[in-house]
Amino acid sequence: MWEKLSGKSLTKFHIQGDEFLASMKDTNFAHQVGVTHFYHIFYEGCLTNFDIGDYGAEATLLYPDVQYTRINEFLKRYL
Repeated sequence: MWEKLSGKSLTKFHIQGDEFLASMKDTNFAHQVGVTHFYHIFYEGCLTNFDIGDYGAEATLLYPDVQYTRINEFLKRYL
């Protein structure tokens, strides 16, 4: 998305999950917690794609008067 908005191509590189987790070896506890959270989010996708359930409601239904900012609108601030 950032490339599309800025019109620039970004250099990409991939890090295997095991290599990413190995980066926390011999670091302090706070750093280990951060790496672990990032691993769960970016490698396992733990915070995305979950079911709301029969008794839940999507946020736009609960708060219809709130103007939500989409990520592309937010990122345009930094161009």
